[in-house]
Amino acid sequence: VAVYCRVTKGRNSYQSSLRNGIRSRKLGAFEGCSIKPESYKMLEDLGVIEELIQVARVMPEVLPESFRKCPPMNSTRVVVPPETEVIFNLSLEPAYKFSLPAFADYGLDPALRTSNILFENALYFETEDKRYELAIDETSYKLSEVLSPFEKGSAFMGKHTVPLDKKYAKTLLSGAKWEEFKWSESCDLHIGEIVIKGISNFKYFPLQIK
Repeated sequence: VAVYCRVTKGRNSYQSSLRNGIRSRKLGAFEGCSIKPESYKMLEDLGVIEELIQVARVMPEVLPESFRKCPPMNSTRVVVPPETEVIFNLSLEPAYKFSLPAFADYGLDPALRTSNILFENALYFETEDKRYELAIDETSYKLSEVLSPFEKGSAFMGKHTVPLDKKYAKTLLSGAKWEEFKWSESCDLHIGEIVIKGISNFKYFPLQIK
Protein backbone atom coordinates (compact mmCIF):
# COMPACT_ATOMS: atom_id res chain seq x y z
CA VAL A 1 0.00 0.00 0.00
CA ALA A 2 1.27 3.48 -0.90
CA VAL A 3 -0.06 6.21 1.41
CA TYR A 4 0.10 9.82 0.20
CA CYS A 5 0.45 12.44 2.93
CA ARG A 6 0.72 16.21 3.08
CA VAL A 7 3.14 17.90 5.50
CA THR A 8 1.33 20.74 7.29
CA LYS A 9 2.04 23.17 10.09
CA GLY A 10 1.80 21.81 13.62
CA ARG A 11 -1.37 22.60 15.56
CA ASN A 12 -1.80 23.99 19.06
CA SER A 13 -3.61 20.79 20.07
CA TYR A 14 -4.83 17.49 18.62
CA GLN A 15 -8.15 15.93 19.63
CA SER A 16 -8.63 12.17 19.97
CA SER A 17 -10.78 10.58 17.27
CA LEU A 18 -11.90 7.07 16.28
CA ARG A 19 -11.75 6.10 12.60
CA ASN A 20 -11.76 2.69 10.98
CA GLY A 21 -11.44 1.02 14.37
CA ILE A 22 -8.27 2.98 15.28
CA ARG A 23 -8.30 5.68 17.95
CA SER A 24 -5.76 8.50 17.84
CA ARG A 25 -4.26 9.93 21.02
CA LYS A 26 -5.09 13.40 22.32
CA LEU A 27 -1.99 15.61 22.18
CA GLY A 28 -1.08 19.14 23.18
CA ALA A 29 1.08 21.59 21.26
CA PHE A 30 3.75 19.88 19.15
CA GLU A 31 6.96 21.59 18.08
CA GLY A 32 7.12 20.33 14.55
CA CYS A 33 5.01 19.56 11.52
CA SER A 34 1.88 17.48 11.11
CA ILE A 35 1.38 14.70 8.56
CA LYS A 36 -2.09 14.61 7.00
CA PRO A 37 -2.96 11.39 5.10
CA GLU A 38 -4.83 12.29 1.91
CA SER A 39 -5.10 9.14 -0.20
CA TYR A 40 -3.74 5.66 -0.74
CA LYS A 41 -3.07 3.28 -3.59
CA MET A 42 -2.83 -0.49 -3.65
CA LEU A 43 0.50 -1.52 -5.20
CA GLU A 44 0.79 -4.61 -7.35
CA ASP A 45 4.58 -4.64 -6.88
CA LEU A 46 7.30 -2.55 -5.25
CA GLY A 47 9.20 -1.76 -8.42
CA VAL A 48 12.62 -2.84 -9.57
CA ILE A 49 15.57 -3.06 -7.20
CA GLU A 50 17.23 0.03 -8.70
CA GLU A 51 14.21 2.17 -7.82
CA LEU A 52 14.14 0.88 -4.26
CA ILE A 53 17.84 1.64 -3.83
CA GLN A 54 17.30 5.19 -5.09
CA VAL A 55 14.50 5.75 -2.58
CA ALA A 56 16.61 4.35 0.25
CA ARG A 57 19.49 6.72 -0.57
CA VAL A 58 17.41 9.83 0.03
CA MET A 59 15.94 8.59 3.31
CA PRO A 60 17.47 10.09 6.50
CA GLU A 61 19.84 7.78 8.37
CA VAL A 62 20.28 9.73 11.62
CA LEU A 63 17.48 10.88 13.92
CA PRO A 64 17.58 14.57 14.90
CA GLU A 65 18.81 15.35 18.43
CA SER A 66 15.39 16.79 19.25
CA PHE A 67 13.78 13.39 18.73
CA ARG A 68 11.98 12.52 21.96
CA LYS A 69 13.16 9.30 23.56
CA CYS A 70 11.16 7.18 25.96
CA PRO A 71 12.53 7.01 29.52
CA PRO A 72 14.43 3.81 30.31
CA MET A 73 12.32 1.00 31.79
CA ASN A 74 13.34 -1.17 34.70
CA SER A 75 12.91 -4.57 33.07
CA THR A 76 13.15 -6.36 36.41
CA ARG A 77 9.78 -4.93 37.42
CA VAL A 78 7.94 -5.81 34.21
CA VAL A 79 5.47 -8.67 34.65
CA VAL A 80 5.24 -10.92 31.57
CA PRO A 81 2.33 -13.36 31.83
CA PRO A 82 2.68 -16.63 29.89
CA GLU A 83 0.88 -17.40 26.62
CA THR A 84 0.16 -13.79 25.71
CA GLU A 85 0.64 -11.57 22.69
CA VAL A 86 1.21 -7.82 22.59
CA ILE A 87 -1.34 -5.35 21.18
CA PHE A 88 -1.86 -1.59 21.70
CA ASN A 89 -4.11 -0.09 24.37
CA LEU A 90 -6.13 3.15 24.47
CA SER A 91 -2.93 5.12 25.19
CA LEU A 92 -1.36 3.63 22.04
CA GLU A 93 1.15 1.71 24.15
CA PRO A 94 1.95 -2.03 24.18
CA ALA A 95 -0.32 -4.19 26.33
CA TYR A 96 -1.11 -7.89 26.59
CA LYS A 97 -4.06 -9.31 24.67
CA PHE A 98 -6.67 -10.63 27.07
CA SER A 99 -6.85 -14.39 27.42
CA LEU A 100 -8.44 -16.53 30.12
CA PRO A 101 -5.25 -18.55 30.89
CA ALA A 102 -3.56 -15.31 31.95
CA PHE A 103 -6.17 -14.83 34.67
CA ALA A 104 -6.90 -18.35 35.79
CA ASP A 105 -5.24 -19.13 39.12
CA TYR A 106 -3.65 -22.43 38.22
CA GLY A 107 -0.22 -23.62 37.21
CA LEU A 108 2.99 -24.80 38.82
CA ASP A 109 4.41 -21.34 39.56
CA PRO A 110 2.31 -19.44 42.13
CA ALA A 111 4.24 -16.24 41.37
CA LEU A 112 2.54 -16.05 37.95
CA ARG A 113 -0.97 -16.24 39.37
CA THR A 114 -2.91 -13.00 39.05
CA SER A 115 -4.00 -13.04 42.69
CA ASN A 116 -0.32 -13.13 43.72
CA ILE A 117 0.86 -10.60 41.14
CA LEU A 118 -1.63 -8.08 42.59
CA PHE A 119 0.24 -8.05 45.90
CA GLU A 120 2.87 -5.85 44.21
CA ASN A 121 1.03 -4.57 41.11
CA ALA A 122 -2.25 -3.04 40.02
CA LEU A 123 -4.05 -4.55 37.04
CA TYR A 124 -5.40 -2.33 34.24
CA PHE A 125 -7.67 -3.89 31.64
CA GLU A 126 -9.61 -2.34 28.78
CA THR A 127 -12.66 -2.68 26.59
CA GLU A 128 -13.03 -0.82 23.28
CA ASP A 129 -13.35 2.59 24.95
CA LYS A 130 -12.88 2.15 28.72
CA ARG A 131 -10.08 1.24 31.11
CA TYR A 132 -10.52 -0.36 34.51
CA GLU A 133 -8.23 -0.66 37.52
CA LEU A 134 -8.15 -3.66 39.84
CA ALA A 135 -6.00 -3.41 42.95
CA ILE A 136 -5.68 -4.76 46.47
CA ASP A 137 -7.27 -2.58 49.15
CA GLU A 138 -5.83 -3.89 52.42
CA THR A 139 -7.35 -7.41 52.63
CA SER A 140 -9.84 -7.12 49.74
CA TYR A 141 -9.97 -5.85 46.15
CA LYS A 142 -11.23 -2.60 44.65
CA LEU A 143 -12.47 -2.17 41.08
CA SER A 144 -12.42 1.30 39.52
CA GLU A 145 -12.99 2.92 36.13
CA VAL A 146 -10.07 5.08 34.96
CA LEU A 147 -11.15 8.54 33.86
CA SER A 148 -9.85 9.86 30.50
CA PRO A 149 -7.75 6.73 29.84
CA PHE A 150 -6.34 8.02 26.54
CA GLU A 151 -4.23 10.55 28.47
CA LYS A 152 -2.92 8.13 31.08
CA GLY A 153 -0.02 6.28 29.52
CA SER A 154 3.19 5.06 31.13
CA ALA A 155 4.59 8.58 31.57
CA PHE A 156 1.51 9.65 33.53
CA MET A 157 1.48 6.48 35.62
CA GLY A 158 5.14 6.96 36.52
CA LYS A 159 4.37 10.35 38.08
CA HIS A 160 1.31 9.37 40.10
CA THR A 161 0.35 6.93 42.81
CA VAL A 162 -0.72 3.41 41.88
CA PRO A 163 -3.56 2.65 42.48
CA LEU A 164 -4.68 5.97 41.02
CA ASP A 165 -6.05 8.74 43.19
CA LYS A 166 -9.85 9.11 43.28
CA LYS A 167 -9.70 12.18 41.03
CA TYR A 168 -8.32 9.96 38.25
CA ALA A 169 -10.41 6.82 38.85
CA LYS A 170 -14.05 6.28 39.88
CA THR A 171 -14.61 3.44 42.35
CA LEU A 172 -17.14 0.88 41.09
CA LEU A 173 -16.75 -1.77 43.78
CA SER A 174 -14.74 -2.21 46.98
CA GLY A 175 -14.38 -4.89 49.62
CA ALA A 176 -14.55 -7.73 47.05
CA LYS A 177 -12.89 -11.12 47.44
CA TRP A 178 -10.78 -12.60 44.65
CA GLU A 179 -13.05 -15.59 44.20
CA GLU A 180 -15.95 -13.24 43.39
CA PHE A 181 -14.30 -12.18 40.13
CA LYS A 182 -15.53 -14.40 37.29
CA TRP A 183 -13.39 -14.11 34.14
CA SER A 184 -14.97 -15.83 31.13
CA GLU A 185 -13.67 -17.26 27.86
CA SER A 186 -15.88 -14.73 26.04
CA CYS A 187 -13.63 -11.94 27.41
CA ASP A 188 -16.15 -10.77 30.02
CA LEU A 189 -15.89 -10.08 33.74
CA HIS A 190 -18.76 -10.74 36.15
CA ILE A 191 -18.50 -9.44 39.71
CA GLY A 192 -21.75 -9.16 41.64
CA GLU A 193 -24.15 -7.03 39.57
CA ILE A 194 -21.30 -5.55 37.52
CA VAL A 195 -20.70 -7.01 34.06
CA ILE A 196 -17.83 -5.77 31.88
CA LYS A 197 -18.01 -7.14 28.35
CA GLY A 198 -15.41 -7.30 25.59
CA ILE A 199 -12.13 -7.10 27.51
CA SER A 200 -9.44 -6.65 24.87
CA ASN A 201 -6.14 -6.15 26.71
CA PHE A 202 -4.48 -5.75 30.10
CA LYS A 203 -1.34 -4.38 31.68
CA TYR A 204 0.26 -4.28 35.14
CA PHE A 205 1.82 -1.29 36.89
CA PRO A 206 3.85 -1.64 40.13
CA LEU A 207 2.19 -0.28 43.26
CA GLN A 208 3.67 3.04 44.31
CA ILE A 209 2.65 5.42 47.09
CA LYS A 210 3.99 8.97 46.98
